[in-house]
Formats: sequence, structure tokens, C-alpha cells
Amino acid sequence: MKFAPASDVGAVMVGTMPVFVAVFSAVVNRERFERIRVLGFLLVVLGIAGIAAHGLFDIQSGAWRGHLLFLVGAAMYAIYTVTFRRSGIGPWHAAAIVNFYSLLLIAPVYFLVCGPRVLSAAPGEIVTQALMQGVVVGIVALYFYGDAVRRLGASRAAVLGSFTPVVAALAGIPLLGELPSTPTWFAIAAVSVGVVLASSGDVRYASSKLRAKSPGCGPQR
Repeated sequence: MKFAPASDVGAVMVGTMPVFVAVFSAVVNRERFERIRVLGFLLVVLGIAGIAAHGLFDIQSGAWRGHLLFLVGAAMYAIYTVTFRRSGIGPWHAAAIVNFYSLLLIAPVYFLVCGPRVLSAAPGEIVTQALMQGVVVGIVALYFYGDAVRRLGASRAAVLGSFTPVVAALAGIPLLGELPSTPTWFAIAAVSVGVVLASSGDVRYASSKLRAKSPGCGPQR
């Protein structure tokens, strides 16, 4: 977000995650796609291209770096989604694994590089970030997302993020003073509609045995 507007996070990162989930599900789970879902994927791709256009053609602004990082983050979160879906473990178990290895592998490097700046921050800021990033995002949100994936499936859980681009764009106006351009608004709408279409319809697999092995894949309601 140092390189691209906050309104682009919801559309580029969250908006493309269901597409990555679908691609990885097709490779790993051999999931088949209906035409309406293919149309949704195309809308998402077109919308993302519209949002990223200002960064792609304005090299000096550096927005393309933010968009590229958003896409990498979306792909990594999609890998987590598909992996969790296939693992069969519970959402608390998954949250514990993520937080334990993050603490073990990332925390020492982070404090080695950023330790002086963290210690010099105001106590209120440290407490706020610890609660929001460590508890709300790192534990509570991760648990609810894992439970949604377990109950709804990877694609349907990911599609709930289609509302994030609208919320992020609207919140960025009063909080950050970032007013999206008219083409960006149309692109955000295309991404939101595309994500909904891409995750609609019944989930079909090339092999019934694979579906039987997949955890939590009961009858769709």
C-alpha cells in the first residue's frame, strides 16, 4: 500500500483471490467450471486490468509494484485456502499452525530489522497494532475464514471477499482522502460482479472419488 492506493487492495488482491483459488482447485482438485463462472473470471481479469492501468502506464508512480505485490499476496492466500480445504484440520488448528510458525520464523527477523523503530513507537500504537494485527486479524479473522472455507468450500468462502473492493474504496475516501476515478469505479464494479459469477453454480469434480476424499464436501445447499 506504499505504492498503490488503498482502494486497489480490495479489488486487486481480494478480487483476484477467488480466481487463483479456482485455478489451483482445477489443478489440484480437478474442479470443472461452468460457463457462467468463466464469464466471471473474464470480468475479474478485465476489472483488474482497468484498475492497474494507471500504474502500468505510469512507471514513475510505482503503483505497478503495489499491484504486483497484491497479486502475489492473493496467490499465496489462495494456496493457503486450497491447502486448508484439503487438509481436513479444524480452523483453530490452522490458526495455531500459522501463528506458531510465523512467530518462530518471521518474528526474529522482523525485530532484528525493525526492532528499534517498534520500540520507539508510542505505547498506544504498539497496543493497538498488537490487538488488531495479532488478535483480530491473526487469530479471530483467520479462524472465521477457516470455518467459512470448511463449511462453504474454498470458492464460496473466497467470493465473500467480493464486497471488500466496494468497502475499501468507500472507506478510503473519508479516511485517506483517496477518491477513485470514474474508470476505477467501473473496474471495481466489474471485479465485484465477476467474483460473484465466478464462484456461483455447483461445484463439479472430474472424479467422484476425489470429492468423497475432500473434507467437508457434503451436499450443496
